[in-house]
Amino acid sequence: IGLAGGTISRSMQALYGDDPRFEMQGVEIDPDVIALGKTYFELDQPNLAIVNADGRTALNLGANRGAEPLDVVFVDAYANQLYIPFHLTTREFFSEVDRRLSPNGIAAINVNAASENSQLLGAITNTMAGVWPHVYRAHVGDYWNYLIIGSQTPIDFSPLRTVKTPNSEFDEFSQKLSQDFAKIAFDRNAPMLTDDRAPIEQMTDAMFWQELVKQLQ
Repeated sequence: IGLAGGTISRSMQALYGDDPRFEMQGVEIDPDVIALGKTYFELDQPNLAIVNADGRTALNLGANRGAEPLDVVFVDAYANQLYIPFHLTTREFFSEVDRRLSPNGIAAINVNAASENSQLLGAITNTMAGVWPHVYRAHVGDYWNYLIIGSQTPIDFSPLRTVKTPNSEFDEFSQKLSQDFAKIAFDRNAPMLTDDRAPIEQMTDAMFWQELVKQLQ
C-alpha cells in the first residue's frame, strides 16, 4: 500500500526472482505516480499487479471478493511527503489488515519519526500492539525511518543474520536490522488511534516543530 516508484516491489522481486508462486499487488492512489514509475523507475516487475486505488479500499475490496490470504502487507503511504494518511494508522484499519493475512502473515509499516520517543511513532506502535500480540520495532539505518511489524505469531529474526543474496549491501543491512528489532508490548494507558480520533497531522507537525526548535537552540 503506497507503491509509488516501486522501491519495495523491486526489492522483493530481487529476493524472489521470477518464481511463479511469488505474487505482489502494489496499490497506488495517484495514477500520475504510476505513470511516472513506469517511465522512470522501471515499474514493470513480472510478478507485480498494479492497482490504482486507495489502499484501504483495495484491501476491503479483496476481502469482499474472497481473495486469497496475504502473507505480507506493507504500508508505505504518505501524503504531501510528510503525513501518513490517518485512515491507514487506526485500530480499525489494522484489524482489517489482520483479517486479510494468512495465519503466519505479517503487517509492516514505515514511519518517519525523529526518535523512538516520538509521540507519532508511539501512537502507531501502540495501536498495532492492540491488534497483534507480537509487535516489533526497528530503527532503519541512520534516517528517520522506523519499521514496525505486527503478527499473530512470534517472529524469529535470526535468519536475517545469515542471509546471502547477490547484493552484499542488502546482506549487510539485513544482518544489522536483525539485531535492532525490539518487541513492543501494548500499553492500555498510552494513545490508541481510531477511525474517529487519529490526529496524525497534528502529531507530525508537532514533531517537526520540536526538531526545528532543537536545531535553532
